[in-house]
Amino acid sequence: MKLVPMGFTTATEYHLKRADIVQITTGSKELDKSVLLLFSACYSLNHSLSCINLLQKKQQLLIGFWVEALKLAALLRSLESFVLERLSFV
Repeated sequence: MKLVPMGFTTATEYHLKRADIVQITTGSKELDKSVLLLFSACYSLNHSLSCINLLQKKQQLLIGFWVEALKLAALLRSLESFVLERLSFV
């Protein structure tokens, strides 16, 4: 089973498919333009919010990474001091 149809579509075939698309209109060009602008604004806002959400998730991952790196650094410092204390007794 193919998930994505593979193959080539010519411009003529694509144009014929586009001809089957039904356009819904309100009967008023100005109202149609306003509705189109409203949908465009909603799409842009949705896209922006998706990008912000993705950036927040990446930021959380980076913060988590740095927290773990700081914990590791603290562990290495205490291990270093432990080894230096043991070496001073020798």
